[in-house]
Amino acid sequence: MDIPFERPFWLLFACFIIVITVIDARSYKIPNSGVVALAASGVVAVLLTAPELAAVNLAVAAATIAIGFVLYRFTSFGAGDAKLFSAIMLWFGIKGAIPLLFWFGVCCAALTLLLVVGRRMPIAGIPGLGAWRPLHKGAPVPLALAIGPAALIASTQFSNGIW
Repeated sequence: MDIPFERPFWLLFACFIIVITVIDARSYKIPNSGVVALAASGVVAVLLTAPELAAVNLAVAAATIAIGFVLYRFTSFGAGDAKLFSAIMLWFGIKGAIPLLFWFGVCCAALTLLLVVGRRMPIAGIPGLGAWRPLHKGAPVPLALAIGPAALIASTQFSNGIW
């Protein structure tokens, strides 16, 4: 597969994803400023490296935000998660949809297992973990903890030509 992005763009992508994921893990909020910056840099990356993909990537991102809105409206999928997925799809386009969704599923399964085990462990005595809300029973799940790693794994596979 020929994903045209240069390494500096992928480094920028990785930095945005890591920051957004950490913020969501700590506060249950995905900052709009981070999503806008990720989306804007994705548009710039596509326009500079593969302008012929710009229209397709924008269409995929628009479809993703529409699906995300439906998931937000009728499930417990977060609005920030929907916006983050859409911004990521500006980078990935149609070629990256399947790898991203595959790794999202794998990361969701891993996150679920970790939270199930973590919520059953006595965490009060572990410095730092006792206050981390996702480990408390009944707490919501910061879904960017699955979205972020999925995007990073899928993006490294693009750069290595696996997909």
